Amino acid sequence: MNKKTATTERSTKERFIEKLEELYDKVFRRCYSKTSSKEVAKDLTQDIFTRTWDYINRGKEIKYLNSFIYQVTSNRIKDYYKKKKSIPMANMGDFDEKDLSSDSFHTYIIDRAEVKRVRARLYELGEKYAEVIRMRIFEGMSPKEIGEKLGERTNTVSVRIHRGLKKFRKLLNTEPMKSGANY
Repeated sequence: MNKKTATTERSTKERFIEKLEELYDKVFRRCYSKTSSKEVAKDLTQDIFTRTWDYINRGKEIKYLNSFIYQVTSNRIKDYYKKKKSIPMANMGDFDEKDLSSDSFHTYIIDRAEVKRVRARLYELGEKYAEVIRMRIFEGMSPKEIGEKLGERTNTVSVRIHRGLKKFRKLLNTEPMKSGANY
């Protein structure tokens, strides 16, 4: 390996590490928002960056690393849902009733129910507000990034986020839910 190749590899590795540090939280939040499981989101996030590094290591050129990572993220989330299958009761093994009474199980059920409630309420806002709130909260995008992605001015996006969150807080504090809300 000559000096130029080593320099190129080092700069590629350094660039990748910088992107990993920059985008890790955003990718994790995106995976978590789609799976509602921290463990699955962590596994997917690690897999996404591992696949990206493997692709780079094979000598493939990536012109826009951010876009590439976001595309891998979308693909891995789709793959996760394609492979996810329900487990037949017969395959669940020994079932221990005391697991149902544990605090962690109750917390898990409450957390899952709360995530479903929040998602359902988010859909009630309408796409105009729900989209920018999803991008801001779950994907960790800045108003500027959201504006660029949607083709909107940053100020317009900021106002929409502010108004949407205000409406969202009101929705979360009311009990009845519109019929037909999706999870």
